[in-house]
Amino acid sequence: MLKLYNLDVGLHQLFIYGYDLEKKVFYCGDHFINGKYSFQICDIDDVLAAIQNYRDKEKIGNLRGERFIDDYFCFQFYRFDISRHRIKIKFLGEIYKEFYIDRLKQSLFDYLNGDNTVNWCTRMNDMPGDEKKRHKWGIQVYDILKKHVDYVRDYGSDTWFGRQSFYTIYNHKVLMRLRIEYLEREGYIEKNLECNTLIGELIEETHQMCMLFLKCSIAKNLSHKEMILDRLYEKLAENREKEILFTRQLLRILSKRG
Repeated sequence: MLKLYNLDVGLHQLFIYGYDLEKKVFYCGDHFINGKYSFQICDIDDVLAAIQNYRDKEKIGNLRGERFIDDYFCFQFYRFDISRHRIKIKFLGEIYKEFYIDRLKQSLFDYLNGDNTVNWCTRMNDMPGDEKKRHKWGIQVYDILKKHVDYVRDYGSDTWFGRQSFYTIYNHKVLMRLRIEYLEREGYIEKNLECNTLIGELIEETHQMCMLFLKCSIAKNLSHKEMILDRLYEKLAENREKEILFTRQLLRILSKRG
């Protein structure tokens, strides 16, 4: 971790999708090996040391007119539009000694309704109102994916943000299956064939969307590109509805538990 983040690759977002305070590890996703995106278990101390040792933090702080946050309260990183966000790593009151079904159900309701989720522990609650309006939340992310497809249709090529967005929706479905497996393994829910079938189909079909987006981005033949675009629009609509069905089914299963 230290070796990786001492490279001059620029400050970027590290995906931390879980943690274990007893083992003192983060569960991370990043381009760890030769630029290939993968998942690794990283020591919390190593991650903090890597942030502390980042070479250009003073330069970045001077350019932004603010000092780099090095009190371990948060990571600071920059998106492509230069706006600043913070990711909490000091869990404070958000450390839970047990799993709360109600909290999970609320997050699923938020996702299903496209509600603003800046108050969850993954984001700081300091996003300006105008920026909140520019964001899409939960199931509304399919609107963003459609905009990326519109861009390819209108301009003939994509941006790497489009590819990243499609791959993110696919990874989200992979993580949802892992969450269901955890809930089943720990006895929070019983195995449900419909729910497992839906998430399996979503994983396969969101991966197909990734491949279709890449194909339509590089296709030279216009009629072939149009055919791929039409199929991608269909997939977006189909998978949006299937994800709504999946989320509602998972909520019903959780509601039976109380």
